Amino acid sequence: MDPSEGRPRTPEPAEPLPWFGGGRNGPHRFGALRRPKDAVIAGLLVLVLGIGTLVSGLNGGHSSRGSSVSDALGSWGDVVALFICAVVSGLGAFLFVVGVVRHPWYRRYRRTHGRPPF
Repeated sequence: MDPSEGRPRTPEPAEPLPWFGGGRNGPHRFGALRRPKDAVIAGLLVLVLGIGTLVSGLNGGHSSRGSSVSDALGSWGDVVALFICAVVSGLGAFLFVVGVVRHPWYRRYRRTHGRPPF
């Protein structure tokens, strides 16, 4: 007797953050990032880029003779640069978290169905 005969079949878990992947027949807004592993890698790269830009700016990225951007924007140039670094780093962190949240579901789906969901 098969041990699974007496137990009711468990329902398939819902896809976490379905708007990100677009589903099987959806619009695929982020086509290159449908797989969680791709989202994690892209998130890490963008996060490292944002943090690296921030660190290089804080370590005296300005030359001794000044730059035209610093002259034109004054102290607002630093504020704009920090804002851009924060946005880029936030996007990287977001992609990383989305990939980590979706990975267990993706792995379970491939193991169950023998094919990727997309």
